[in-house]
Amino acid sequence: MMNIKILLLFCFTHVHISRAIKSCQKLTCTQEIETLRDYINIRTTRQDDFRPAVDFLKRLGAEQGVEVTVFEANSNDPVVIMKWPGQKPALQSIVLLSHIDVNSACYEDGWTYPPFSGAINDNCEIVGRGTQAQKSLTIQHFEALRQLRQSNVTLLRTVYLIATTDQTAGSNGIKRFIQTKTFQDMNVGFTLGVGGPSGEQEIFLYNRFKTQYVIRLDCYGQSATSAIYPSYNTTAAEFCGYVLQAYNKYREEQYNLSLKTRDSGDYTVVNYLGGRSLIEYGIIPAHLAEYYVADLALNTTVEDFIEIVRDWILDAGGNITPTSVYKEEGGSYYTKTDDSNPYYVAIKEAFIDLCIPFQILTTPSTTDTTSIVKVGIPAFGLTPIRNTQVLVNGVNERLPLTTYFEGLRIVKEIVTRLANVPKDKVADDPSTYLESAKCNK
Repeated sequence: MMNIKILLLFCFTHVHISRAIKSCQKLTCTQEIETLRDYINIRTTRQDDFRPAVDFLKRLGAEQGVEVTVFEANSNDPVVIMKWPGQKPALQSIVLLSHIDVNSACYEDGWTYPPFSGAINDNCEIVGRGTQAQKSLTIQHFEALRQLRQSNVTLLRTVYLIATTDQTAGSNGIKRFIQTKTFQDMNVGFTLGVGGPSGEQEIFLYNRFKTQYVIRLDCYGQSATSAIYPSYNTTAAEFCGYVLQAYNKYREEQYNLSLKTRDSGDYTVVNYLGGRSLIEYGIIPAHLAEYYVADLALNTTVEDFIEIVRDWILDAGGNITPTSVYKEEGGSYYTKTDDSNPYYVAIKEAFIDLCIPFQILTTPSTTDTTSIVKVGIPAFGLTPIRNTQVLVNGVNERLPLTTYFEGLRIVKEIVTRLANVPKDKVADDPSTYLESAKCNK
């Protein structure tokens, strides 16, 4: 009797696994997935040459017969622009903004599959750096436009797909591009940029942008042989250590705040990035450098945070010099989310028709979209991923294929509505749909 039960269990399991494999194969053997896998195969960290990725995007555009231009902001810092003409090109255009570059895949030997392979695992997930941030979004943008054209769907407004290459190291490329005549001639009325994946039922729609600030602390103290104890509280390591203790306390306070809210704009996220020094095993160094990165709460300015750090330094007894390394202001405006904004209404109605809930939040950090808002163009951040473990920049970053296809469906619906907002519904001045961020100091 027991053997029969085991046999029945085996058969039941085998049938379900077989069905899962067949279902996965059905999803895998599609143009949408193969294009994404090809894109993930191209290494695009800051240490890599971006030309293969640019050539890849140019090929995609050529296959669709759309105009592709490349703006070189700096050496190996291109901005790729695809133009999908609308029926009424005089209307303000729509921009779909994402980025080519991805963060390094640290500890590559900890990955189940190589991080730039685009492998499909047994759970019907595509694995690889960029599956959640943000290569999947670029391909969803492209595939949405390709499929809409293939289905002869009318788009009144011209839609531009823009992919930048400096999201991981600051938005200099997009900042320079939006100052060019090329961008001005695009007559942009609205931008849909990158957001972040959601582990919940809701899709996250971001309309506010935090300020990111990186600070370096140089600690100085007594140098001595590492074989003895120098005088107490005299080494660079001890001075840096006091700051690290204060940082840990502040970080814990902000973490506790984060447990009481869903909006990252209500708290500061600060993290220690590590130290830099010349290591000689026999010597206690007279100088150490430490780096911290902070994404500031909406009610906290860079000046506010610097004062906090200065208090840490004073409590440590001095001998520490702070230096600003990088600052990306979140901006003093955000995009309206009420019925006065026809672009927001279009997105809201798309989600209603799709029966997908969404929530308006503050983006955890600055993005390329921040620069767009600063020049007076309304924008939202949106990454159509939900009910998914958030693994952005993590080991074994991956995305369920079903989630990817749901996201593509979302993008298609939203793009269709955005590109077909009637002229009489839109103000001549795009900044009409921006509001002063009064909560910022």
